Amino acid sequence: MTLDRRNFIHGVGGLAATAAFSGLGPATTLHTLRNAAPDRRTDLPRKQDFDIADGCTFLNAAYTHPIPRPAADAVRAYLDTRSKLRNPMPGSGGGDGPGLNPKALFAELINAKPSEIAWVPNTSTGENLVLNALGLDRRVGASRGNVVSDWLHYDGALVHLLELKKRGLNVRIVKPTKECRIDLRDIEKVVDKNTKLIQLSSTAMYNGFQHDLKAVCELAH
Repeated sequence: MTLDRRNFIHGVGGLAATAAFSGLGPATTLHTLRNAAPDRRTDLPRKQDFDIADGCTFLNAAYTHPIPRPAADAVRAYLDTRSKLRNPMPGSGGGDGPGLNPKALFAELINAKPSEIAWVPNTSTGENLVLNALGLDRRVGASRGNVVSDWLHYDGALVHLLELKKRGLNVRIVKPTKECRIDLRDIEKVVDKNTKLIQLSSTAMYNGFQHDLKAVCELAH
């Protein structure tokens, strides 16, 4: 199976909407989930999964998007379990015991260890934790190195970087081309041996522009 963006979202959405509330046994893995579930890739787009009125077209999904019915049902089921007190099921706490372990499943999906996965409430929190772990949010001047981003990155993250720039952090933000894309060669011009972090959006919320992440990662390394 080729793991492109659509298949990734389909896989994560399937896990979130069904596996989390289906009482799966202790031997549940992504392999067994794939083998047990029918291949629905030929059944796209799944318009019936969304409560969108006829005649409406939504294009800004990189910023926010309507919640699919299965995901909304999963949230309702979760809230129902949180609002009632019952004896806990073995392994239902998401730890290392038997039963469904969402962290282990997601770690398997991205070829990581469960110990490398952490829950965060949103992307901005995750980005701020990275900046903090690298010491880039401290008031120690230019010795922190530099951070590279671009103007198509999420505006909340850019506001944070610009505030750190006021404190002395060397922030280098690449401008888009006339076609409103980010040229990798422009990123290469501002990345040097003192670059501590390249912070960008995989998909820009403004126009859907996507970076060549493999090339960016090779540049970072």
